[in-house]
Amino acid sequence: MVFNTIVTETIAISLYHILLALTIITVMSENLAKKLIFSVLGGLCLGIIFITRPEQIVFLLSYLVVFVILVLRNRMNIARAIREALPICIIPIAISLLITTVFTLLNAFFLELPALSISNSSAFKETFSQIQSIDDGQNIDDFEFVNINRKQLKMAYQVSPTLNQVKPLIEEELARRITRIGGKDTNIEVAIDGVYWSIIEAIRRSNLTEDRSMYQVFTQINSELQEAFNDKRINRKTFSFDDIDIGFWLTKFPHSLTEMSGYLFLPRVSSKLSSI
Repeated sequence: MVFNTIVTETIAISLYHILLALTIITVMSENLAKKLIFSVLGGLCLGIIFITRPEQIVFLLSYLVVFVILVLRNRMNIARAIREALPICIIPIAISLLITTVFTLLNAFFLELPALSISNSSAFKETFSQIQSIDDGQNIDDFEFVNINRKQLKMAYQVSPTLNQVKPLIEEELARRITRIGGKDTNIEVAIDGVYWSIIEAIRRSNLTEDRSMYQVFTQINSELQEAFNDKRINRKTFSFDDIDIGFWLTKFPHSLTEMSGYLFLPRVSSKLSSI
C-alpha cells in the first residue's frame, strides 16, 4: 500500500511536469499548428490528471505560467497578455472537461454513479460530513481542523445498521493502516483520509454491493444517519461560525496571528488533530 502511494504520487508529479512543459512549449511556439498540437496534448494530460487525482483544481494553476510569460513578453502589457492567454488556456481546459464529462457519463450509465468517482459523489461527501458533525461530547473551545475520531465512528455504527454491517471490515482496514505505520493499539486515531478509504474498501469487500451500487449504499447510510439526528439519538456539533464573537478572536491576537485567523475563518470543533 505504501508502495502504491509512492507510485501514484510519482505519477502525479510526472504528469504535472509534463503538463507544465507542454504549457510552456505552447506559449513559446510561434507556429500556429504547433500551438494547437501542444494545446491538445496539454488537454489530454490535464484530463488524465482530472480523472485520477482528487485535487484537480490545483493543477489548473499551471496555466498561470502562460499569463506570466505573456506579460513579460509584452513588456508588462497586462491587457494584451490576457487576450493572448485566453485561447492558449481555453483549448486544453475544454478538452480536459470533455474527458471528465465522458467518464462521468460512463459511470452514470454502467455504475449508476452520478459523479466522476465515488469520492466525488454527493452521497460519499454527505456521509462523511454527517459523521464529522456527530457531537461526541468533547467540544473543546480551540482551533482545530474538522476531522473524524474513533468515538464518532463508533457512534455512527450504533445508529446506522448499514454501516454497522461492515464494522468488522472497517476496523480491519483501520487496523491494517495502524499496523503499517508501526502502531499496535486499535484505538489509535487515524488520519481522516484513512477513515475515508477504510470505509470505501470495507463496503467494496462486503456483500452490500451484490444487488446495489456503492453509491446506493452510501445513500442508505446517509438516510440512517439523518434519521438518527432527527430522532435525537445523536446530536450535531455547534460550530463557531454560528456564534460570532469578535472579542474572542481578538483575545487570541497577542498569542498567535495564525490562531486568531483560524478562529475567524474556520469552525471550532470538538475533534482532535490526528497525529497519524
